[in-house]
Amino acid sequence: MFSRLLRALSRHTGILVPATTILVFILIGGAYQQQTPLLETPDEPSHFAVANYIAQNGSLPPRPIETRTGPAPTVSDDVPFYYAPPLYYWLASWLIDPAETAEFARSVVPNPNFERGIGINLGAGADNKNMYVHTAAQTPPNLASWAVSMRRVRLFSLLLGSLTVLGGWALAQQLWPNSWRWQATAVSLILFNPTFLYVSNGVTNDPLLIAVSSWSFVLMGSLLLQPGYAKIGWREWLLALLLGCAILTKQTGFILLPPALLVMLHKAQRQQWAPGRLLTVLGAGALVITAVGGWWYLYNSITYGDPLALESHNALPPIGNMAEHLQFTLAQNWGAFKSYWAAFGWATIFVEPVWYAYFMGLTGLGITGWLWKRPSRKRHQLLWLPVLLNGGLLLVWLWRTAAPYGRLLFPAIVPTSCLLVLGWQQWLARLRWPAAVGQLGIAVPLAVLAIASPTRYLQPAFAPVTLAATETGEFVPLNAIFGSQFHLLGYTLSPPTMQAGDTVELTLMWQLAAPSAAPNQIEAVVQVAPLNPEAQVAAASQLLGSSRYPAPFWQAVETIRQTYQIALTTDTPAPSLYWFDLVLLDEASQSRLPIVWQERPLSEALLRIGPVPIYAQEAGFLQETAVATPAIATEYNFNEQIRLNGYTIEPATNEVGLKLTLFWESLAEPAADWTVFVHLVDENGELAVQGDGLPRNGNFPTSWWATDIIVPDTHWLVGDFTCANLADYQLLVGFYNPETAVRLPVSDAAGQPIPNMAVELQPTCAESDS
Repeated sequence: MFSRLLRALSRHTGILVPATTILVFILIGGAYQQQTPLLETPDEPSHFAVANYIAQNGSLPPRPIETRTGPAPTVSDDVPFYYAPPLYYWLASWLIDPAETAEFARSVVPNPNFERGIGINLGAGADNKNMYVHTAAQTPPNLASWAVSMRRVRLFSLLLGSLTVLGGWALAQQLWPNSWRWQATAVSLILFNPTFLYVSNGVTNDPLLIAVSSWSFVLMGSLLLQPGYAKIGWREWLLALLLGCAILTKQTGFILLPPALLVMLHKAQRQQWAPGRLLTVLGAGALVITAVGGWWYLYNSITYGDPLALESHNALPPIGNMAEHLQFTLAQNWGAFKSYWAAFGWATIFVEPVWYAYFMGLTGLGITGWLWKRPSRKRHQLLWLPVLLNGGLLLVWLWRTAAPYGRLLFPAIVPTSCLLVLGWQQWLARLRWPAAVGQLGIAVPLAVLAIASPTRYLQPAFAPVTLAATETGEFVPLNAIFGSQFHLLGYTLSPPTMQAGDTVELTLMWQLAAPSAAPNQIEAVVQVAPLNPEAQVAAASQLLGSSRYPAPFWQAVETIRQTYQIALTTDTPAPSLYWFDLVLLDEASQSRLPIVWQERPLSEALLRIGPVPIYAQEAGFLQETAVATPAIATEYNFNEQIRLNGYTIEPATNEVGLKLTLFWESLAEPAADWTVFVHLVDENGELAVQGDGLPRNGNFPTSWWATDIIVPDTHWLVGDFTCANLADYQLLVGFYNPETAVRLPVSDAAGQPIPNMAVELQPTCAESDS
């Protein structure tokens, strides 16, 4: 029965596998769409503005006088700043209700960090990856009417992306008619391309151009396979129609004309057409192309003297000389390569470098394999022409602009994918490896990356900061009011146990206490500091609410979650207690917002969150120990709570006297905050100096000690003491309760109690300093 099922499935692979592929594409694409806020696919506001203008006015927009400016362009409430061939926008306008989009222009707010002189974060970390502010009106269930329209247009783009995947199948079936596995391998380079999935979920003319281009290549391949007869059939007319649609979608569509011309010349040569017939056929095709798409370019030439409408793309970055320009262009090419395979946002979110190394390997093997043994079939060779033309246009674009978008190569993504697979086949044949090695080695890693990308890369960068009441979870309550405007509900900290070298995650829960008539941007600064607030060891700063949803846009009913990633250095003094000190700074007045906590104002407008213990870094591979070793080892047990493992005495570096470091180990969680006493007694029994205090200069009381931690504890013996005259003194140490003055019992290594509950240490300096 099982074998019969497999035979039945194999007979229908030509239908079942492509249909399954389309379903998979839509499901994965839906995950990308769910994790990508509106406005965050490349140029999405500008593209939607053009479609919205057509929906509202029933006509094409004129060419704007002003051009788009800034890293995140704003949107005009009149004539759109963007001007491009109109087919995609005309189709999209049917999905937009003009009455729903009056507020769209005012809703497009660039990332406020740009005005603060802070560029987009192109490095590691998820902070500040967004180009625009994401208000409550842009996310369910509070979608504004224009946002509903934009989501409908996004679904239209996703359907266009599925047409491209289907076109990939059609062309792959022409190249590998007897192997659905190689067909699937070629299609996997489209289906599982993370950037293609991302672009297919945005409001942009790219998905339409890519789909039209893909099916144009399918028709060209079909014409090359067509038996030799002289009639001009539906394929030729449909190809001319698609070519017209391509140039009416985007200027890049012109790359389809040279390969289409070569196909027709090949057909004419094979069927021995007379020159007159060839000119008639080409002229008829040119009329169709012009009638469908060429009119727009004629109109621009007559009206504006700019047939291709490229004047808005002339801006160059400030580059001093040719050498710098070449270096800049090389960097642009590398950026375009990365963003062809896997880059999100406006090419602001990247995957790990190992993936780009993998893509370089795939690309290099595909190209060298094809060049090593080029296939002789015409349709194989013809695939290179649109790829080279598209690549050449991209090189010109990268030379003229600062926008390294690999998606601009996607009009040729179908032939590119097929060519790479043809090259890999040559390598497999040369190495005599099974075909499955190449097929799985391509498809499986790509599928893993494509499926993981929404949650691994998009969700951290674009996660909404507003929470429903049921989503807040547990947190430590604070209930502090900042400037009568902002209510800090509480916080969470992770990891539960912190060490020097860790990255600590502090999450603050906010609500709007009272709206302001003229709200300003608020900077929220967090500093990690011990008991002394000025001795900070780490800090982080963000706009209150983050750049995705800054405070001026908050609504009264919302709970806002803001997370800080704070990196502790490996040399952070530890173990010790630390506080997370929070300050809100009004950027307009450069003044701190006053704080009321527990019904009283806080001095210096500083809220200290904590304390929390931070421990020394644990020993790791190639690291013998994270804590210094005592010069003199001891073993004194203080009531089964604390053990003195040793001590080191050395000259004080910057003061007169000696430095004593005691090495404590917690045997159990101490029952009280014991004070350490250090007494230096002369030969007459008189107290020469004492160094009493809580461990680690008061920064790590014993009540915070966890079991089995080592606590180096430094005390200073200030005075005219040197290593040379130290032998004239007696050194006594121990613990006492500061409230009762009762000392903590102590015993030696044999378990014998120590008289007076004070350990006498040998007053000897470390050998290296004696």
